[in-house]
Amino acid sequence: MKVTIDINQDELDILTELANKQGITATTALRKAIATEKYLLEEREAETTILLQKKNGEVKEVIWR
Repeated sequence: MKVTIDINQDELDILTELANKQGITATTALRKAIATEKYLLEEREAETTILLQKKNGEVKEVIWR
């Protein structure tokens, strides 16, 4: 299925950057972003606490708005 979306230039630049950094197409980067958003939403709905840990051991909680 082919879909057309409206995004602004900043969003397109971010999508392109995500694709380039991973060595993938913009389409694949968009698919991955959608899958990630779906996963995070499901975890939020399950009231899961999501933590990020830096290499130096610092831990931060992801706060959703």
